[in-house]
Amino acid sequence: MRETLRYWLGRLWGIVGAPIGYFLVVAGLILFVLPGPGIPVLLVGLGILAEREHAWAKRYHGKVKSLSERLQLWLQKLRSGGKQ
Repeated sequence: MRETLRYWLGRLWGIVGAPIGYFLVVAGLILFVLPGPGIPVLLVGLGILAEREHAWAKRYHGKVKSLSERLQLWLQKLRSGGKQ
């Protein structure tokens, strides 16, 4: 029973995983322009697509994650008045 459920959940995720990932990538890109959490949404979408064995998504996931970490450090430095 458990193996059957795991099999069908895997199949279901295989069908809906990619469209959800693409939707989140597009939503993340839109949220760069509109007010909202663009980078986190984009990271989640790229993470889902990278899990689905999309090589380009793995590459961009790493780049966006690195960019968001650098942006976070820059914002912390800016908030502290440049004293670090």
